[in-house]
Amino acid sequence: MTESRNQRLRRARPVLVLAAVAFAAGAVLGARHTAPRGYALADQFVTAWTRREYAAMYSDIAASSQHAASVEEFARDYREALVTATAIHARIAGATRGGADGAVTVPVRVHTRLFGVLALDFALRTVETPGGGTRIVWSRSLEFPGLRPGELLSRRTSLPQRASLLARDGSVLAESPPGPAPALSSEATRNSPLGDVANAVVGAIGPIPAARRQQLEEQGVPPEASVGVSGLELALDDRLRGTPGGELLAGARLLAYAAPSPPRCSRRP
Repeated sequence: MTESRNQRLRRARPVLVLAAVAFAAGAVLGARHTAPRGYALADQFVTAWTRREYAAMYSDIAASSQHAASVEEFARDYREALVTATAIHARIAGATRGGADGAVTVPVRVHTRLFGVLALDFALRTVETPGGGTRIVWSRSLEFPGLRPGELLSRRTSLPQRASLLARDGSVLAESPPGPAPALSSEATRNSPLGDVANAVVGAIGPIPAARRQQLEEQGVPPEASVGVSGLELALDDRLRGTPGGELLAGARLLAYAAPSPPRCSRRP
């Protein structure tokens, strides 16, 4: 009798497991179904942001918000915020949370070149439009996660002192003037024991050329920095320049900090 009962229990066990799984799945689907409509809209808006689909984002904001900026201005502001943060890519990093008066919070992780991985929240507010649709109330504080109402994103940047350029035997071909590196930009001059003769091979540094401006801005190099523009100074610019650092700010609040990383002396190949 006991053996027969055990056999029945063994046969019933898979059925019980499937029933438990089905119940859990139904509970999840039911929770999603009953979640406020603003949750889905917020997820949609932030997902489009992670994909840089700005026209799709623009279509999700309220008509009154669209009057504050054209779709071109909207997209430009979002691109500039990503450049300011040196963002590489981003993803939604958790469940959407709700609050009072249509408030919705979407957590994200933003991978940046200078500041590492930032765990931040998009704090959105949704509203029901007269036509019955749900839309996002937009302001410029939604241009980047972690911003509070009235705050804008900015960055204070500092560059390390440019590395010395050495010959194969270790002798100096070009070096920075003595003293501390400038706080906001790279130095504008270089010293060389070879004098003017060095210019043909060593090259020079100067303002960022227009053709390289976007690439260097995405790396966090400020527009006023001096970079290699000819000769070995240009060919070895990435190695001589080092990695910028600075502060990522939400208004006056510090969101993230990174110390500049000094370059190593570079030898002429």
